[in-house]
Amino acid sequence: MNKHIFSIKTYALFFMVFIILLFAVHGAVSYLDLQHLKEDFSKSHREAAINEIRLTLNNLEQKIKQQTQSYSGWDEITQQLNNPAYYAYWHNHRAMTAGNLPEYFIDIALYNQNGKVLAVLDTSLMDKQITPQSDGSFYEINQQRIEFITIQAIKDFNNPEQAIGYLATRSEIFPTLFKQSSFDYLDAHSIEVISPNKQFNSTEKLLDIIKFNIRKNDYGDKLVDAMNNAIFRMSLVIVFISLLLYPLIAFLVGKPLLAISKHIDFLQENTASLILPPFMGRLGVAELEKVRESLNEYHGNLIQVHSNLEDKNRELNNLAHHDHLTGAGNRLAFEEQWTKVKDIFANSRCQLCLIIYDVNHFKPFNDTYGHQIGDEVLKIVTQAIRKSLRKGEIVYRLGGDEFATIHLNTDQQSCLKIAERCQQAITESPLSQFGIDEPIRISMGIASVDAPNNNDLSDMLWQADIAMYSAKQPGQSYIAVYNEEMSKSSRGLFSSWINNAVYEALDNGVGITMHYQPIVNLEKDHIEYYEALVRILRDGELISPLYIFQLVESRRLEVDMDLAIFKQIKKDLLKHKIPDGSGVSINVSGPGIINTMVIDELASFVPFLQSHKIVLEITETSLITQIEKASEHIKKLQAMGFIIALDDFGSGYSSLSYLATMPVDIVKFDISLIRCLNTQKQQNLIKHLATMIRETGHLLLAEGIENPDLDAKIRSLKFNYGQGYFYGKPEQQLQAKLPAA
Repeated sequence: MNKHIFSIKTYALFFMVFIILLFAVHGAVSYLDLQHLKEDFSKSHREAAINEIRLTLNNLEQKIKQQTQSYSGWDEITQQLNNPAYYAYWHNHRAMTAGNLPEYFIDIALYNQNGKVLAVLDTSLMDKQITPQSDGSFYEINQQRIEFITIQAIKDFNNPEQAIGYLATRSEIFPTLFKQSSFDYLDAHSIEVISPNKQFNSTEKLLDIIKFNIRKNDYGDKLVDAMNNAIFRMSLVIVFISLLLYPLIAFLVGKPLLAISKHIDFLQENTASLILPPFMGRLGVAELEKVRESLNEYHGNLIQVHSNLEDKNRELNNLAHHDHLTGAGNRLAFEEQWTKVKDIFANSRCQLCLIIYDVNHFKPFNDTYGHQIGDEVLKIVTQAIRKSLRKGEIVYRLGGDEFATIHLNTDQQSCLKIAERCQQAITESPLSQFGIDEPIRISMGIASVDAPNNNDLSDMLWQADIAMYSAKQPGQSYIAVYNEEMSKSSRGLFSSWINNAVYEALDNGVGITMHYQPIVNLEKDHIEYYEALVRILRDGELISPLYIFQLVESRRLEVDMDLAIFKQIKKDLLKHKIPDGSGVSINVSGPGIINTMVIDELASFVPFLQSHKIVLEITETSLITQIEKASEHIKKLQAMGFIIALDDFGSGYSSLSYLATMPVDIVKFDISLIRCLNTQKQQNLIKHLATMIRETGHLLLAEGIENPDLDAKIRSLKFNYGQGYFYGKPEQQLQAKLPAA
């Protein structure tokens, strides 16, 4: 036996002294850290208070400027500039009358083109002369009051480049600041101006001439005190435990070690018995060497057997937890790992991110190139994801073309970098060797939890799935991070009931019904044709188009929906549901108008052109990325005899540029533009816009006409067609004539 082996009591003593010293050092360092933390708390609270003032002042400045700009549009302003004879009366009895201006506007003044006030008033606080400029704003300290002056140029209606005068407003800042803002860090009533009267035009300069107090950080002080007390109490506990540990180790560990040693000897001599014999007396640690030697000898005979068993178990486990095609972890492995992650998260709070990956358009890709090439694509995608991960992270194939990765101790920004690396790796993947001519794109949805704020992981899979489908939306970069707005806008997207209904409708045509809304010829006062609007009937309930197209767009099913709608409209035409001599308007999606299969299907409507007027409404213009190909197909359809309408003009996507690039016959004004007719100024804008488009040779159609007043207005603007509830709602049974006014 080695004479340098110490007893268990010696080791226990060393351990006790070491623990006490270690914790003493740790306590001292922790105390210093807490003092620094207390100083950091104070510093960060002051910076937060400054940011609160800065943000509030910036918001108030912006609000005052916007209100001043709004007032510059008053007709009364232009009247006073043109004829200032009654300026004094207007100023005292109109502009400064309670209710016309916000309470913090303490004065307002008008100046001519040279910057001279229209009339000098004893009650006015404004300067008699300003420097003419397009606009400007500055602060002014006046008897310890901070006032904000804003100057707005009044443009000449006929010559927007020319100013006919100026409007200036004066606002008192701090009373407004107190009333309209609440502060978390700043003691608002302690704000004082520490500078004499002066002018300046910067918020930052204003911050330099005021002083204030910050709110007392009771929480931070209590936290630091509590942590100090905790360190002290823990020190006492550690010392007590260390002193208690020494005799316990000597008594409770030494004797069992000797018993184990004797038991091993007993087993070697009596292989048929596993009964532990009794033991007595105080024993030392030196017997551990005997334990090691005995165990090594005893287990030497079992190593080979255990090794063989472990190899078999490892092989079986690998087969059960890995996808045979890609080598990635399978759904079973993912679910087991996710369960472990939940346990880890429950016991030790940490940041966690989850990424769901989905290959875009994989089904049509599989159909085009074959399943063998599709399998190679899945392998390439797996390798690209694996290449982008950090050491120790695993990619899981959840099924089909969907993958997932779990990232512990990873914040959202780091997770975004992983997703970007993956996107770059996909771009660089060698596809040409398989005869693939088009790029492969994957959409990635990221969900994350921050341990101090969210301890629940149950919704992460759902959130990552929503984010992934959001990444597929038009205009996205194929990477999306989950937020609550996605959940609100996707409530129909993840309903299995709606999913099943839409897919069954697209695959088998089950439930698709067309409702038709009349479009009226305003010159002849009769129904010229009907717009076909799709509905899906499921279990006696009509599914809203909002949910239908939300799902269709997220799953890239626009072309499938177009073809299903065309099939139903042809059935209705063959049944003479749409009267001869009238017509039908058919919506074609952006992806559809550039799809050759859709164009070929539309060609099958040509025989109906002999008895019906058929209008094709090109919708979703934001999705038409191949404008040249779209224009080529539109010209081809026009040559067949179809009429082309540009749908939703003015809704935010359509613009005048489409009129210059796309050969359309009818321009359909969106309901958002039509509602502008209720305001005189906006009505003038719509009037000029309609005149300009009509003079280019286009016919005009107004949608959203819901009352006689709007009907009269679009007639006065010489629109050719009208559509809306005023003329008729979408119905399965078509009305033969207009309803009585």
